Amino acid sequence: MDLLDSGFRRNDGKWQFPTFYEFIKPTPHIFYDFPLVPHVEKTMEIESGLWHEWVLKIFNWSADLRSIAAKALSSLLVGFKEVLLLNQIGRSALIVILFTFFSSLAVGAQEKPVQHNHRWLYGIRVGILAHDVAVWSRSSLETGVDFNAEFIFEFPKYPLLSGILRSNLGFSLNSQGDTSKLYAGLLWEYIWDSGIFLDLGLGLAVHNGELDNSADKKELGSRILFRIPIEIGLLFTEHHGLSLMFDHVSNAYLAEPNEGLDTIGLRYTYRF
Repeated sequence: MDLLDSGFRRNDGKWQFPTFYEFIKPTPHIFYDFPLVPHVEKTMEIESGLWHEWVLKIFNWSADLRSIAAKALSSLLVGFKEVLLLNQIGRSALIVILFTFFSSLAVGAQEKPVQHNHRWLYGIRVGILAHDVAVWSRSSLETGVDFNAEFIFEFPKYPLLSGILRSNLGFSLNSQGDTSKLYAGLLWEYIWDSGIFLDLGLGLAVHNGELDNSADKKELGSRILFRIPIEIGLLFTEHHGLSLMFDHVSNAYLAEPNEGLDTIGLRYTYRF
């Protein structure tokens, strides 16, 4: 029997390619119809089972990603609807975001070149985030959207791993009165020549949500939480850009309970 015989199974003297299910199901006898020595057969069985397990994991991950994307889109649409219906919190937050946006445009149009060393503010970012999307926390209870604004400062401005480490201060205000937060920390940024940028951060957040004993809100366990943001975006010009930002807050199991809270959404960035 040559190597070609091991690639297909023989059926009544004819060659037949296995079905997709036969291809992934964990059986050691899919591709051969001759006996193997025991240790080789056992190895084939183990490898086939691992292959089947990984295929199922990929299918599950795909379903999770579709669910997260649908939840994020639904939350953002609800947020826009609240603004259109003149929700008081949403309207006020949107006014702040629009004011910041147009103010940054005006400053960008009028500013003169200045020495980078004399700036204390690196940039401003504003956006709308889907609230409690269950990416890292794996559960979702709260609703609405978060209106987010963040200031990024030029200190410490420490070179690290080909990027720059800076500090930030921001807030996220929930449109439905669920958990809102104020946060600060350090932000590492790397910018490619194409204008694509990546931000990774670590900091602390203080929130107004529930600590425990809540049936309809996240039980966060501690008033002060750790915050981990991840952001990727594109600078269209020297000053303007758009990005996709995800952040996770939790107490890192230093307190109980620790359900955690995730947000994800779009932000506009202005660099001074």
